[in-house]
Amino acid sequence: MSKEATVGELIQINEDGPANWFRCILVVDEVKPWGVRAYCTVPQASGEPSRDAYRLLRWQEFDCLGAKSFFVTEKV
Repeated sequence: MSKEATVGELIQINEDGPANWFRCILVVDEVKPWGVRAYCTVPQASGEPSRDAYRLLRWQEFDCLGAKSFFVTEKV
């Protein structure tokens, strides 16, 4: 898989990444020379707003999935 991550791209933490985040899918927020800053949305208790959990990852700690994240703003 490619290591040319872009903002909004989906990545998955691999076995070289932090063990407690292994296999998590995140969205790239910033691309740095050493890797990326990425996040995932974490649901909270009922009635509480969701929050984003951020993680700094070196290139060898994740794989790019070849897909982008986007928000659908049109109501159905």
